[in-house]
Amino acid sequence: MTQKQSRFLSWILAGVFSLAAGSAGAELPAVTAQLDTHVVALGDRATVRLQLNYGDGQKPERPDIHSWLHGLEPEISETRLPGSVAGEQVWRFDARIQLLGLGEQNLAALPISFVTAAGDTVVRSTHPLTVEVLGVRKEGDLEPRDIKPPVPVPGGWPLWWVAGGGLALLGTVLVLIHRKMSRREVTAATATFVAPVDHAAEFVRIADMGLLESGRYKEYYSLLADNLRAFLQHRLGIDAMELTTQEIVTQLHTRKPEDPSGLIDGIRHFLSTADLVKFARMRPELPAARQAPQAGISLLERIDAEMVSPLPAVGDTTDGLSPAAADARPETRVGGS
Repeated sequence: MTQKQSRFLSWILAGVFSLAAGSAGAELPAVTAQLDTHVVALGDRATVRLQLNYGDGQKPERPDIHSWLHGLEPEISETRLPGSVAGEQVWRFDARIQLLGLGEQNLAALPISFVTAAGDTVVRSTHPLTVEVLGVRKEGDLEPRDIKPPVPVPGGWPLWWVAGGGLALLGTVLVLIHRKMSRREVTAATATFVAPVDHAAEFVRIADMGLLESGRYKEYYSLLADNLRAFLQHRLGIDAMELTTQEIVTQLHTRKPEDPSGLIDGIRHFLSTADLVKFARMRPELPAARQAPQAGISLLERIDAEMVSPLPAVGDTTDGLSPAAADARPETRVGGS
């Protein structure tokens, strides 16, 4: 059987399997994954078809195919189709992948979450897939062949040219590495500060990523919350990336017991909303979601104004102390800097 015939047969079997899965409404939701071929030549592309069958009131989470097929350079297209049963829907993804390693290549099972009309979460997983990569293909060959004897390459350079060129290249690389390391040592000795992250600009960048327009609410709110947490960690010295929202609020109240302006409540609301979207699958109101980056920028400004103590100017006295007494006080660090 030729490779072309094998791919054709695989797609026929995949179609029959998908129709069988869709015909039984009681089995919904269901997910399947199929390869168009199980044997390819080194460097060839194969196609993985991922199909989600689900009924009315069942909302699937968008699969992260890039992570699933990491390292295989997937080129992804997607379509939505009516199923074989009334009320059934089909969401299909075709990913062309390139296989660059010999032997069996395994694709792990991919779990997909579905949210039912009752608010429950159902998880379905694909079966693992295996494709075998065989050798290289000669010009005019229809089938891949194993690499056993060396493949002759016409022309080429004499071996001593290759060895000499390799040594020269290695010497050049070592010289460049030495220069780079020397510059790094000089930079480390002379640098006085590291430019801080512009968290306000990061909020603007997140707003312009188009995540809301594509329905990727969880990713959108995760990025917003992480940006605010990183700012709190850098500016206030709170280990905000590792703490829960309530633990962050508790530490903020320790620094600022009174909160007449409602700043800490604003931080709590911002992070709690993100938690609900990420973990409780809450679908936010679109106008409020669009305003979230600007709300984050406003929180940054208020945190700087209300919770970050300004550093004294050079030569100023503090708390009525003389300059000598002020110099003798312990150094105050803000935001871990």
